[in-house]
Amino acid sequence: MNATDQIKKRAVYSDEFKRDTVREYATSGKSVHLFAKEIGIEQSILYRWVKIYSKTISRPDLPQQGKQELVDEIEAVKSEISAIRRSVDALRRIIEKSFYRRYQIDSTTEKLISGK
Repeated sequence: MNATDQIKKRAVYSDEFKRDTVREYATSGKSVHLFAKEIGIEQSILYRWVKIYSKTISRPDLPQQGKQELVDEIEAVKSEISAIRRSVDALRRIIEKSFYRRYQIDSTTEKLISGK
């Protein structure tokens, strides 16, 4: 057996197969390592296919329930951020009042200090 007999032939995959594989991977929820192992290709090949074909394949939309959950979560986060901002503003006002009382700063003194 010579060296050319020992060289492994390189597999050639069609563009359709690559697109289908990327589509299946995108919807599988599996890691690249596991998915590549299951279909018998190297991880680096799958990474390359994902990079090339993920922009051109149409991905199925999230189920309506999944979308609504995300929308609800976003609204809850926005509401929480708004409440935190109000709390920060209230604390800022309390600190300013405390500072003014402690050092007995009135509007005239404040204008002299700030230069306005």
